Amino acid sequence: MATLVLGTVGRAIGGPIGGIVGSLAGSVIDRGLFGGARGRAEVPLVQSAAYGEPVPRVFGRMRVAGNLIWSSEIAEQASAGGKGGGYSYSASFAVGLSARRLTGVGRIWADGRLLRDGEGRWLLPVVMRLHLGDEDQPIDVLMAAAEGDCPAYAGLAYAVFEDLPLADFGNRIPGLNFEVIADTGLLLDLGGAARELCEGRISVEGDFAGVDGMVAAQPGRIADTLDLLLDSTDAALVDDQGRLVMRIPAGTPEILRLADCRSSDAAGRSAPTRRRLAASTAVDSIEIGFVDPERDFQPGLQRVQRSAGHRIETLSLPVAMTPMAAKALAASRLAQRHAARLTRSVRLPWRHLGIMPGAVVRTEDSDAVWRVRERLFEGFLLTLSLERMAAPVGVAVASDGGRAPAGRAEPMGPTVLHLLDLPSLGPVADMAPRLLVAGAGAGPGWRRAPVLVSDNGGLDYAAAGTIAQASMMGIAINALPAGHATIWNRSTCLEVELIADGMWLQGLPEAAVLQGGNLALVGDELVQFAQAEAIAPRRFRLRGLLRGRRGTEAAIGGHRAGERFIMLESAALLPLDHALDRIGQSLLVRPAGGDDADAAAMAAVVGGRGLRPLAPVHLRARPMGDGWQLTWVRRSRAGFGWADFVDVPLAEAFEAWTIEVWSGDRLCRTSMSETSGFDYGAAEQIADGCGETLIFRVAQLSEAVGPGEFAELAVTRRP
Repeated sequence: MATLVLGTVGRAIGGPIGGIVGSLAGSVIDRGLFGGARGRAEVPLVQSAAYGEPVPRVFGRMRVAGNLIWSSEIAEQASAGGKGGGYSYSASFAVGLSARRLTGVGRIWADGRLLRDGEGRWLLPVVMRLHLGDEDQPIDVLMAAAEGDCPAYAGLAYAVFEDLPLADFGNRIPGLNFEVIADTGLLLDLGGAARELCEGRISVEGDFAGVDGMVAAQPGRIADTLDLLLDSTDAALVDDQGRLVMRIPAGTPEILRLADCRSSDAAGRSAPTRRRLAASTAVDSIEIGFVDPERDFQPGLQRVQRSAGHRIETLSLPVAMTPMAAKALAASRLAQRHAARLTRSVRLPWRHLGIMPGAVVRTEDSDAVWRVRERLFEGFLLTLSLERMAAPVGVAVASDGGRAPAGRAEPMGPTVLHLLDLPSLGPVADMAPRLLVAGAGAGPGWRRAPVLVSDNGGLDYAAAGTIAQASMMGIAINALPAGHATIWNRSTCLEVELIADGMWLQGLPEAAVLQGGNLALVGDELVQFAQAEAIAPRRFRLRGLLRGRRGTEAAIGGHRAGERFIMLESAALLPLDHALDRIGQSLLVRPAGGDDADAAAMAAVVGGRGLRPLAPVHLRARPMGDGWQLTWVRRSRAGFGWADFVDVPLAEAFEAWTIEVWSGDRLCRTSMSETSGFDYGAAEQIADGCGETLIFRVAQLSEAVGPGEFAELAVTRRP
């Protein structure tokens, strides 16, 4: 039990508490450091921004949340394109960490997720400045620029974040936790921490166990602070001839000769020499709450039980220690609780005045060790009140505090970007020119990539949004042979190799594929697959193919090995929307992630392919006298649903068609039609001077971009 063994100590460190010089003041240090019940403490793990909050004093290495001491307004930045309404948000702010000088900061967590690992690698692009808490530290430049008249926060260690992106945190300032490093060395000496807290007004004697860290995080008297430190050790606070000493019993106990021990005091009053408290006063088990550095400094609890019962003593300490050390401390305290039930008094001649409270003694007839709790000198007789000391407790049985997920930030690595100009992929037709940006990284640490766009040849770039999810991508190992766009291609297979080990392709039932699943871009053709077989690390064999999807049947031929393979999932694609007058203009696009500072920009042209009508199908030519009658079936870029079993949505302002008639490489005629049909009579053929073999090309017109994809049909006039 942590005790203050002299009444004068109360006057010295916390105000008058009464008592007689040299006598035990009892459990005076009986309130926890943080204003609660004795032995209860909390480590600040929730970030606050309230006025009047105490600033923690950190020793060793601890995890703390700190206090938000300054913040700018959340900055809004318009993006050149993309999701989220075209805006991104960031904030600059400062977090107070410790009222004691730091040597550095290790890991940082944001909303419980690792933001920076122990090696200083950031998972997001972050600009942070750490002020260590020197008395003469300068004013932070950002805070000075924002506020003008700004304090330097002398003696306060704090971190300043500049323009932290908020997209990953719900567009708000996240709750931050910091692994604060206040002292060098592997372990913290609790005795030294106590001496510093008391500003050198106490001395420390004995071998104090080393811990990883400690935090004094809430207001309280110094006496309350010492109480928690004493709870963390076997030390006692004693008055040694007017000098306060935090002492751990050490060395060989002083032996008391039986001949010196008296049975009565100077007035001749006898007193019992031994007393044992009832067993009902002893605790059955002790629980130690602590901070576990092996689990990212999360709270831990270790219990040691002596007997089955309900008398449990719980101590919550603001100390970082291993589960083994916490269990050993609980075992030692429980053993001492039971040993201290036995007390005794001895009376000695005045020559034993050198025995001070906190000293350990034993009588010559026993090996039992006793600690002096109080002494009284009266009538040249020294009366000592002793409590039994427990025998040293061996190493605690192996204890496991659990484990925390690995918190290592892998390097982001470079970003692989692909710019895609594709037909409309959703059920609603595109209304503006759109480019899609797909991105991923080959390294395991790739997580996201901001994208910058320039429309003036690279003179300046604007934020276009962030690729928040990697697209599964790679290359085709074999050249995909020609196939059919209207049936399942079950005999054809495509082997692909993905760029990252963590990427995986999964097969789907054919019904799910027909609903749009497993859509990929192979070269310039959109392909779906039903079966995916892993044949090697990062390599897959794809079967059950649907070819030429979304009107890309023109790209079915001409595939080659090594061409791009990209899975198309809307959540992983960043759309870049543009005005109609930007069609045909060039853009430069580049990633701006942590390892993409030197990435080369990619050039793209705004093509507006998603605005182009699809080529018609079922183009047929029937002889009509000496001419031809053309018919076809319209397709819609607004989707392939057939709700009324009559026609598909128009997706254009009006229906109009352009028909080209070719003879060899000569364009003979261009005509217009408002219906899905066209008559090319004999008179027109004679006027056009066409030969016997004709090529008809038919495309639907768009008011925005003109002709869409053409369907072709070659016919030969009968003799």
